[in-house]
Amino acid sequence: MKNDIIYISNFSEFKLIISKLRNNLENIKNLFNNEKNNIEKINGTDVWNGMTQTIIYNKFKELEKNFPDVEKALSTYIMFLETALENYQKLESNIQQNIDNNYDNLNVN
Repeated sequence: MKNDIIYISNFSEFKLIISKLRNNLENIKNLFNNEKNNIEKINGTDVWNGMTQTIIYNKFKELEKNFPDVEKALSTYIMFLETALENYQKLESNIQQNIDNNYDNLNVN
């Protein structure tokens, strides 16, 4: 695998992207919950009944089993990005601190 260099040039923008991803994750969780509630509200009622309803309901129940995995994968990805940013900021800070501490040794004039 090729070793690519990761460079974060704007911490604020990166944090904003992570924040947007976190908000989108919450939106997805809400969407999943709303869909679960909606399908249960009309399942087997006078509004929606019959063979097609049963097939669609059963298919939804199959798909619903994937919801927790989707949520977990997105959450894991967000946590990875947060950790990467935190570690990158620490690295930048350590490098700057080393430069500051060794300024006299680095000054060639």
